[in-house]
Amino acid sequence: MKPKPTTIISLNTRWVARSLLPVPDWSTRHHVDRLVKQGSAPVPLLAGYFATLGLAKGCAQLLVSRNGKELLTAGLAWGHHDANSAALWQWLLDLRAAMLDQGLGSLETRPGPQPRTPWLTTFYGPLVENLPLFEATAIVVYQRNLMAHLSRQTPQPR
Repeated sequence: MKPKPTTIISLNTRWVARSLLPVPDWSTRHHVDRLVKQGSAPVPLLAGYFATLGLAKGCAQLLVSRNGKELLTAGLAWGHHDANSAALWQWLLDLRAAMLDQGLGSLETRPGPQPRTPWLTTFYGPLVENLPLFEATAIVVYQRNLMAHLSRQTPQPR
């Protein structure tokens, strides 16, 4: 089956792109499988970084933190455009609105309706801008590889 391009959205900047997610390597697939079973795990190669994963049918929520402080929240929907993906999309918009109310963002326009699946949407916390470029890039690559593997294997929720 030919993979579908994923709509990638940054809720911070409203940047939208369509792209094929990368095919993850063996170690990423192994890490994701462990993360799916355990629900949380340290991020490989980044000391002090931690990932937490929540699954529902056809979608997932990822939180990445460093030393207990949230850096990014991501949502991925690869299944049908259904109640699970709609709830995740709304939750991400509510999170974004709460952050804007706290002065942690500068955009006042609301993103449009939930895109058709598959989609990957990310909200970056304010601490991301203080990270060294290598670490910021590494968590974005980690997030995309993790989500790419999830969308290819369609795991069942815990």
